[in-house]
Amino acid sequence: MKKRIFGKSRGQIAVLYAGIIAVLLGAVALGADVAVMYVKWQQAQKVADVAALAGANYLAGGVTYADSTTGTAYPTASGCNGESSGTTSAEIATQVACTYAVNNGLPASTVTISEPASEIKVVATETGLPYFFAKTLGMSTYSVSAAAAAQAPGPVDTVALSRGCSRLDSNALHHARRAA
Repeated sequence: MKKRIFGKSRGQIAVLYAGIIAVLLGAVALGADVAVMYVKWQQAQKVADVAALAGANYLAGGVTYADSTTGTAYPTASGCNGESSGTTSAEIATQVACTYAVNNGLPASTVTISEPASEIKVVATETGLPYFFAKTLGMSTYSVSAAAAAQAPGPVDTVALSRGCSRLDSNALHHARRAA
């Protein structure tokens, strides 16, 4: 007669599989929530980058913020935090940055703009975004924040070519820059 080591062991595999499936479903649910959170952050980061670059183009001045065909000024007051109303280049830069952020999907109340000297900073903070599966753990909402900064563009480098030179090759450009 054979002696069993563990006694009666019928049905233990079913319990083990049930535990493993519960853990795997929890991991998939957590992964889904983290993936949605990452996509939301990525969208906010892209909008902050675009808004900062758009605003920085207006920091140096000399650029009008109007429709090129009609000459009509674009609407500027979008309601972002730190948005200035005025006609100086810094004030127009904040208006442009805010308009770009709002037109690309961020609510104006979530965008903060600051422009110290020759740089513009855009911070986008979205709050109250819902979890999907983490609600089972008692979590209800999360926040996403993204920041971007851009400087006013500087003067464009020009290279004087000697007579008879029909093309600009990389060595000529390199030597011209070193000489300057």
